[in-house]
Formats: sequence, structure tokens, C-alpha cells
Amino acid sequence: MSYTRWWQPVVVVFVVLAGMYFAAPNLFPRATYDDTNTAQNYVPAPFLPFQVNLGLDLQGGSYRLVRVDLEDARASYMQDIQRIGSNALRDQGIALRATASDTNVRFQFRDETAMLGAREILRGQFPNGNFTDEGAVLTVGIDDEAFEVVKSETVQSVRDTIERRIDAFGLTEPSIRIQGQDRILIEVPGVSNIDEYLQKLELTIHIVSRANATRNPNETLFMLLPDAERMLQPGQEPISYLIEREACVDGADIQGTGVSSEYGVAVTFTLNNRGTKDFASCTRNNVGERLAIVLDGEVISAPNVNEAITTGAVQISGGFAFEEARNLSTLLGTGSLAAEVESIEERVVGPGLGAESINKGAIACLVAMALVLVFMAFAYGLFGLMATVALVVNLVMLLGLLSLFGATLTLPGIAGIVLTVGMAVDANVLVFERIREEARAGLDPGDSVASGYGAAFSTILDANLTTVIAAVLLAAFGTGPIQGFAITLTMGILTSMFTALLLTRLLINLWLDGFKPSKLPI
Repeated sequence: MSYTRWWQPVVVVFVVLAGMYFAAPNLFPRATYDDTNTAQNYVPAPFLPFQVNLGLDLQGGSYRLVRVDLEDARASYMQDIQRIGSNALRDQGIALRATASDTNVRFQFRDETAMLGAREILRGQFPNGNFTDEGAVLTVGIDDEAFEVVKSETVQSVRDTIERRIDAFGLTEPSIRIQGQDRILIEVPGVSNIDEYLQKLELTIHIVSRANATRNPNETLFMLLPDAERMLQPGQEPISYLIEREACVDGADIQGTGVSSEYGVAVTFTLNNRGTKDFASCTRNNVGERLAIVLDGEVISAPNVNEAITTGAVQISGGFAFEEARNLSTLLGTGSLAAEVESIEERVVGPGLGAESINKGAIACLVAMALVLVFMAFAYGLFGLMATVALVVNLVMLLGLLSLFGATLTLPGIAGIVLTVGMAVDANVLVFERIREEARAGLDPGDSVASGYGAAFSTILDANLTTVIAAVLLAAFGTGPIQGFAITLTMGILTSMFTALLLTRLLINLWLDGFKPSKLPI
């Protein structure tokens, strides 16, 4: 009589080989998989995407707590009202001048009749706005209650934009969480400086006033902005540009970015339909004048308008290095921050500390496995050694599963692995004790094994299921290290149940088929 069913070796071998397949890339450093590295000559290409990501505490990186400037958020919101409102009114053929301050937006019209028509349109656009009118001037503000909603949306928007920027640079598994009303905690493994991702990057394009240069802009319709430092030559005096306050287009109209090196390095971007229409109108009406391309309050380029630009394609030159241009292009493509951010707390975790944590974690796993091996061999003999083999396979499969899903391994995650070692053995202990009881009751070896596994299955399932439920809740509602621990524990339970109930049993059944013992060595 054969105790091994035909499908058992097939399933077990397939799953184990799959686990080894996905775990194998972790034998090589992450840099091994660069296109320029010769390791690709001997590492199969399908291995390349699958590696465990290391958390901040294991590979080092940046820890930054920032505060969102909510007063700046109010000013940014006013600028949005200016932009959206102006576009909506011009689409209806209403001529106007709009100026935004930190607290309100003033829409100036030709006459009161135009103002009255515009008010109804703007009320539809901004139902929560406060409207006051005086003659042909309509002022739009926002009350405190509505601003509370704006605050919440602003903080969420800043958080999402920072995440997009970090993801755009291919950085793995950042942790970006909102804390309180106006704070964001940022953890980025493998990066020592994240200042670049925290720039506001507010891009606007304005017409340069004919008066230009040193005039003091007392009028609300103009503002004086400095030239960017990269535009200055050694010994050259700083210059400023007097520009129209209202922008022709802004960063919200950008839909694609790139880098051009045809005539020197430059950042290029294309505009959406509205931006293309507005930019064409702006350049058509100002041929011979200069455009000021403004980034975070500095003029980074001021080209002449030689003809109307109707394609929606814009190019920014300004003495960029290629890497600088590429980074700026990437950041512009992810959008501007809805408000300025201020660093409150900053820490940099060195890679040396992370390497020490990995070494200590590896030592903990090895010590745990050694102690388990000694105990299992002493308590259950040959069956204990089989369980130890299954335990090693369990760790390989767990590593493969973490790699497959691109999970992030943290120091608490290593603790979860160590805990998994104990839980994997626990299932075997329950089974072996049941087998021992059945053997003492007089059953033959094959029936003892079958009865032991059958009797212990429900107990093992219930115990592991309750642990999985707790781990899933921790993963769903926890943050940072807690999630790392929960994810590792959940995956470890899945692999340990497989090795305990299928792999170990397969080894025992093969031994029974091969040696046909009259007595179990347990």
C-alpha cells in the first residue's frame, strides 16, 4: 500500500520551486540588476523584478516631519479662485481683470452689468465663497468654516503630491502619513536627502511689463520678481522683472514634461487644451514682448515672444545641467505642492545601523532555528529532523512570497519571521503528539500518521486562523513598523501551514513507502 498520492509530490515540488524562484534574486545585491552590470549574464531575466524591499531601519534613509503652511494654503486657494474664475468668465465672453491677495480675489469689470452677470457664474463655481460688490468690482473670499475643509484637502493634496514625486524617481516603499491637522511624516529608505521632493514648484508664465526692471510695483496688477541665480554671470548685478500679476498659464495646465538637448539642455512641457488656448491668446496679443517663466517666485527664463505659440509646447532654458533638467522635468510632471512645507524634525539613518540590524536579525533567526532543531531532534527523532527540513523550506518560501509582492522588510518584520519559526514548529508538535498517541493505542505506522494529521488539522487551522485575523487587522489599521510585522506574520503563517501539513507529511509518507517500518521512530 502506498501512502503517497500522486498529486502530493507534484503540488509540493511546484510550490517549493516557485518559492525558491522568487527568493533567488535576494542572493544578489540590488545593484546587481542594473543594466550595466555583468550579473545579468548569469541571472535569468525573470528574476529581476523580485526582491524584498528593506525598510528605513534596515537600509538607512531619511526621516522627516514637516508642517504644511496653511496660511500659504489660503493664498494658494485664492489663486485657484482667480484662475478658475477668470477662465470661466472668459469662456462666457466677459472681459475682466483679476487680482488675488492672501485673503480674497478682486474681479474688475467694464461696468456693473457685466459684474452682475459674472456674479451668478462665480457663485456656481464657488458656492462656499463670500461675495461683496462695489460698483464694477466683485470681491470673492472664503469664510472660516469653508476654509477648514480647504485645510484638510490641502494637507491631503500635499501628502499625495510628495508621494507621486518620490514614486516618480523609483524610490521604493516610502511611508508618508498625515499626523494631526497640519503635519506629515515622511520616511524614505535609501535616500539621505529629500529636500528636492519638498519644493513647492509653483510654475507660472507671465507677461513682462514694458516698464520692466527697477520700477517699484505699487500697483496691484504688477509684481517685481528676482531673476534666478542660475541666470547670472560672474560679476553681474542681480536683476528683477516687473511682471503682470495675473498668469497666462500655470502648472495646473501642464500635462506632459521632458528634456531637450537639441540646442542646449532645456526643460520642455506641453499644455492641456485650456492651457494651449490661453497661451496662444497670451502670445498672440504680446508679440515682441517678453514672457517670464516663474518657478517658486523666481524668474528662471524670460524669452522674447516672436510669434503666437499655438501648439501648447513650451521650452524652459536657463543654463541647466542635464541631471538638473531631468529632475525638474520629473518634479513638474507630478504637480505643484498645494502649500509650502516646513521641516520640523529631521533624522538620517545611516546604512551602517541598518546593516547591524540585519546582522542581528539574521543571528536571531539562526539561533532560533538551531534551538528548534536540537529540541525537535531530541523530542521526535527522525520526524523532528524532517520538520526541521520543512522549517528551512518555510523560510525560503516566506522570502519568496515577500519578494513576489514587493513587501518591505523592517526590523519588526524580522521579529515576525522569528515568531513564524516558532509557529511553524508548533503545528508539527501538535501533529507528532497526535501520531504518538495513535501509535501507543496500537495502530500501525501508516494509520497512526493518517489519524494524527486528521485529528490535529482542525486544531492547527483554528489556531492559525485566529492569528491571521489579528495580523490582518494590524496590517489594515496599523502604520509603519506595525504593518511590517503584521504582513510578515501573515505570510509566514500561510507558508508554515503549507510546510507543516503538506511538505512534512510528504516526507513522512515517502519514508513510509520506502522503508515500510513496523514501528514509528517517535
